[in-house]
Amino acid sequence: MNNCFLTIITDSHSERILSACERILKELMRKFRKSVDFYQVKTYSIRPNDENAKTTVLRKMDNSDAIILIESHLSHKNLSFYENEYFCVNFHEHHIGGKCIIAPNATETFLKEDGLCIKSFISKENVRASVNSATERAKSRNSHITVCTESFEKGGALIMDELEACDNLKGIHVEYLTVQEFIWQHMSHTPFCDVIITDAFSENIIATHLSSSVMQRDGYVSLKGKYKNIYLRELLPFDEMNNSYLAGILLSYSYAIEKEMNMPNVSNWLKRAVGIALERATNSGSDNFIKEVIYAINTPIRTGRKNKNENIN
Repeated sequence: MNNCFLTIITDSHSERILSACERILKELMRKFRKSVDFYQVKTYSIRPNDENAKTTVLRKMDNSDAIILIESHLSHKNLSFYENEYFCVNFHEHHIGGKCIIAPNATETFLKEDGLCIKSFISKENVRASVNSATERAKSRNSHITVCTESFEKGGALIMDELEACDNLKGIHVEYLTVQEFIWQHMSHTPFCDVIITDAFSENIIATHLSSSVMQRDGYVSLKGKYKNIYLRELLPFDEMNNSYLAGILLSYSYAIEKEMNMPNVSNWLKRAVGIALERATNSGSDNFIKEVIYAINTPIRTGRKNKNENIN
């Protein structure tokens, strides 16, 4: 059976990146003697009210082993429609430096009267799904959950109410911090918590802050909902000025391979190749970075012993 990747691209500039990723994945799978197929969906060419397109996208998702989303800062604002109407996303998970940030998906409404007004709605179903995921992760880690929102009234109260009503909370310590308090604590020491629940307005602030303390690119984002999980890179400031953005996309593929295809050895080999390429070609052209990744994929860890008769200087 072929291993099938579905890649969702949100703007036309991503097509060249997708081509490079497919080339790298073919080399990776060839290394491990596995077959591979690729599907793709271009959201920028889909009309929002096209039901036939929606049916086609869902069919491709169902027939794929792993789903990866490639987006940019320019297309990010248009993603919420597809999250709600196509992918039925309940919550987001950011995995950075061993920590997991969970945020329920919010529906935004833009009103333009005297000025631009943004109204946000978070369903109880999404909050409940976020809390259930957080409690499961907390039990497998240090039994500690931090609720971190912009203010207690805007999102914290809703999340805390759902946590208090959760039947799986026994033995888990829960604390509440504002975003400012969390950042202040993180500047002076590493927070004890591994699991953080936040709101849609604060998740990118917290994720960006945690990412700034990681020396080399790591982690990914997972969109979880009614259908299959969707993997994407963390969108970071100034990310697209070097090859860090391409490394982030390849890492999202690697985690999809690990989590959805159950091939940790293949995933780790791709992570290793990306790490080597980042050391050698972070600020060079993307073509050179891609060559370094492919070279690292095809280079064995052990190169063999030297000939005994060879002179050692």
